[in-house]
Amino acid sequence: MKKILSIKSIIIGLGLIAYPSVNAQDGLNFHNVLSEAQATPGFGLGLGHLNTTYGEAEVSGLKTNPALLAGKGSYRVSANYQWPSEGRELYQVGVVDSRTSKTTTGLLYSGHFSKTKNLNTDIPVKHRIHVGFAQKTGKFRLGIAGQYSAGEKNATMDVRGMRFNAGLVADISEKVKLGFSGENLGSKKLATIAPTTFRGGLSYGFKKNFELQGNYQRRRLVEGEFIADEKGWVDTVGAGIVSQWKSFFLVGSYSRQLQPLWTAASQDKAKKRSSLAGAVGFEQKDFKLSYSMRAPELGSKLREQAIQLGYAVKM
Repeated sequence: MKKILSIKSIIIGLGLIAYPSVNAQDGLNFHNVLSEAQATPGFGLGLGHLNTTYGEAEVSGLKTNPALLAGKGSYRVSANYQWPSEGRELYQVGVVDSRTSKTTTGLLYSGHFSKTKNLNTDIPVKHRIHVGFAQKTGKFRLGIAGQYSAGEKNATMDVRGMRFNAGLVADISEKVKLGFSGENLGSKKLATIAPTTFRGGLSYGFKKNFELQGNYQRRRLVEGEFIADEKGWVDTVGAGIVSQWKSFFLVGSYSRQLQPLWTAASQDKAKKRSSLAGAVGFEQKDFKLSYSMRAPELGSKLREQAIQLGYAVKM
């Protein structure tokens, strides 16, 4: 147990040493806000940040559904590096411990190596820390997580505070899974850099190596986004596939917003934005490596990319 606590302390310490100071700004760019706020590690990006049912004992569950943390007994550490559509690159280091007790514990730290480069695209967030817990009871997995975000205060908000995630996965059968989650719940002052998001998903496994997903998401708009009804929410539906062949896996997804949405930079009010994403990876014994890419807005040159390295520590 002392060894586990020591490893967690080292991960947190390295992250705190690495994060840089950033300058405050008045204007936010919504593409980078979403890239940094969502920032789902590994194949979570390949599933378009919509995943609520796929992945067992994976750190990506801290973002989209903390119930996914629950899994077989293992102790896995991971490192993720992401190139957003615009703005600074970000890195994430995390650990999931589902070995030492029936309650799985997850930890994820997000930060930046570089200082603010462009006030129009970089938001003043220094780092984010997620801590989550999950447990499996019969056919149900339950999870809860907390997120602490910190940064420089600017003219419009204080980028510092706590928000919470909660989720449920129902393993209805070996083939059918149902998931629900809420992300960034609580304090309204962080809404711009951590938008409240609700998700629901259903997956069906045709065979052991092929799974089809359907997902629904409702997200609060961030600064710079507008929709016609002015209700402040945008709904997205998506479909994804996960296929595995021995040591290799392939993930793909397509999603589409249900309401026409425009931004301060793009006044096309009739546009329903769509996105396409995918991930490819290799996993053998204790080692896992994946590469993900997402086009957050088809028809534009915007791209998000991430590479993740994971390793299961033998205790």
